[in-house]
Amino acid sequence: FGNVALAATTVSTIQVVLNATGATAAEYFGLSITNTSGGWTPTALAPAADNFRMAAYFQAGQPSSTTFNGASNYLATTFSPPAYNLYNQTARTVPATAATNLWLRLEMPTQITTGGTGAQTMTMTATASGS
Repeated sequence: FGNVALAATTVSTIQVVLNATGATAAEYFGLSITNTSGGWTPTALAPAADNFRMAAYFQAGQPSSTTFNGASNYLATTFSPPAYNLYNQTARTVPATAATNLWLRLEMPTQITTGGTGAQTMTMTATASGS
């Protein structure tokens, strides 16, 4: 995402391409987010001090920022199936051996009290799910 101001919201300008390589049937993808360095904590609730929120949306082209609104689009620190109703995947699986575009929206912490203002390393994990 580059440099993003506190309390700001930004949408990725380049999609993440997820491949169902090796799959023998159509797949959904479950997603989770962690922060592996920097001190901020991911939340599926509204961002607050030292907490950021990441939303995801599967779509061919870049969605608008408001497209991500809705609890089913916010990433948590763990994924629990099913994924079929998350991130715009309702009745929209990825066919076996195909690819799909994933877009992200980052909502920054409202303020920083720990971890400093330097670089943060956020890791998103995609888990294939049959439902």
